Amino acid sequence: MFLIFGYISITGTIPSEIRMLSLLTTLDLDFNTITGTIPSEIGMLSLLTTLDLDFNSITGTIPSEIGMLSSLRYLYLHTNSITGTIPSLIEMSSLYWLDLDRNSITDTMPSEIGMLSSLRLLDLWDNSITGTIPSEIGMLSSLYWLDLDRNSITGTMPSEIGMLSLLTTLDLYDNSITGTIPSEIGMLSSLRYLYLNINSITGTIPSEIGMLSSLTRLDLDRNSITGTMPSEIEMLSSLRYLYLHTNSITGTIPSDIGMLSSLRYLYLHINSITGTIPSDIGMLSSLRYLYLNTNSITGTIPSEIGMLSSMTRLDLGDNSITGTIPSEIGMLSSLYWLDLDRNSITGTMPSEIGMLSLY
Repeated sequence: MFLIFGYISITGTIPSEIRMLSLLTTLDLDFNTITGTIPSEIGMLSLLTTLDLDFNSITGTIPSEIGMLSSLRYLYLHTNSITGTIPSLIEMSSLYWLDLDRNSITDTMPSEIGMLSSLRLLDLWDNSITGTIPSEIGMLSSLYWLDLDRNSITGTMPSEIGMLSLLTTLDLYDNSITGTIPSEIGMLSSLRYLYLNINSITGTIPSEIGMLSSLTRLDLDRNSITGTMPSEIEMLSSLRYLYLHTNSITGTIPSDIGMLSSLRYLYLHINSITGTIPSDIGMLSSLRYLYLNTNSITGTIPSEIGMLSSMTRLDLGDNSITGTIPSEIGMLSSLYWLDLDRNSITGTMPSEIGMLSLY
C-alpha cells in the first residue's frame, strides 16, 4: 500500500490516525507545507519501507518509536526544522538510506550507527552535531555516501574510515576536525569526492592519497596543513578539482604536475610554496582556473602557459616572479581574468596581450 502526496501543497499536521494504515509500505509527503511534529504512532506501521517527509516545516524531535520500523529502508527527513537527538536505530537493520540533513539536530553520532550493516547513504549535513566520528563507522561496509559537513564535529578522523571500501563521497567540510589525515584514507579505492576543507587539520598530505585512482575532487583548503605536496598526487589521473589553498604548504610545485591530465581547477594560493612554475603546467590542457597567488614562487612565467587554451582565470600575483611577460600569453583565447601584480616582472607589455578579451 502506497500513500504519495508529494508536491501538492498539503498543509496541517500528520494525524495520529496514521497508525490505522497497517498495510502501508510507502508514505511520501515531501515538498509540502506540513507543520507540527512526527506522531509517535508512526512507529506502528510495521510494514513501512519508505518514509519521505523531506522539504516541509516539521518541528519537534524524531520520535523514539521510529526506531521500531524494522522494515524501513529509506528515511528522508531533510530540510525541516527538526530538533533534539537521533533516536536509537539499532532495530533498523534493513535501513539503506538515512537522510536527516538541514535540520537543527543537536546530538553526537551514536556508536551504534555501526550496527546499520545495510546502510548505503548517511547524510547528516547542516545540523548541530557535536562530538567525534565514532570508530564504529568502519563497520558500515555497504556505505557509499557519508556527508557530515557543516556541523560542529571535533576530534580526529578515525583510521577505521579506511575500511569503507565502497565509499564514493566523503564530506567532512566545515567542522572542527583536528589531527592529521590518516594514511588509511588511501584504502578508499572507490572514492571520487573528498571534502576535508574548513577544519583544523594539521600535518602533511599523506603519500597514500595517490592510491585514490578514482578521485575527481580533492578539497583540503583552509586547514593548517604543512609539508610539501607529495609527488604521488601526480598519480590522480582522474582529478578535476584540486583545492589546497589557505594552508601552510611548503616546497615546490611537482615537476610532473602535467600528469594530472583531467585537471580543471588548481588552487594553490595562500601557502608558502617556493621554486618556479614547472613547464609541465602547459600539459594541463583542460585547466580553467589557475591560482598560484600569495606564495613565494620565483623564476619566470614559462612560455608553455600559452598552451592552456581552456583557461579563464590566471592569478600569479603576490609572488617573487621575475623576467618578462611571455608573448605566448596572448594565445589564451578563453582568458578573462589575469593578475600578475606584486611581483618583480620587468620589460614591456607584449603586444599579443591585446588579443585577450579581458574584463
